[in-house]
Amino acid sequence: MNTADPRMAAISAFATAYAQYELTKGAAPPADDPALGDAALAAALASATKTGTVSPEALSWAKDTLGIGTAVGKIDQMRETMAAQAPAETPAAGTETETSEAVDSTETTDPAVTAETPAADTGSSEEVAGAIESTSAIDPTETSAATSTETSGL
Repeated sequence: MNTADPRMAAISAFATAYAQYELTKGAAPPADDPALGDAALAAALASATKTGTVSPEALSWAKDTLGIGTAVGKIDQMRETMAAQAPAETPAAGTETETSEAVDSTETTDPAVTAETPAADTGSSEEVAGAIESTSAIDPTETSAATSTETSGL
């Protein structure tokens, strides 16, 4: 939720925490959760009103608008955005990523490396080492911009 209105800060914080909980746990928090349940939403909504109270109808409308329960709303959009940004993070050690593949050091499909690989293919350590070193070279025909990980060497 993008808003500069300070009255919306509590509602925005609630929605962000709710979306993060759903993303992390894979399910919605229980309705009686002290930080993410109905009472917490009512308190966040009340902080944005002049009277400091929220009617049951207003709470129901807010739940539908935000996407709490079976409704689809702002929290679902926030969770999808968070999930889309998550692959940019470094995966934990020992976890597989979508781009992980087993690499056979004697085979390569990179045309630049194939041209440099000796035709003898005797399996000597020099040939294998040469193939490994060549596969880590940057393809000069690559058109995509370097990522921050590639430029920093991390």
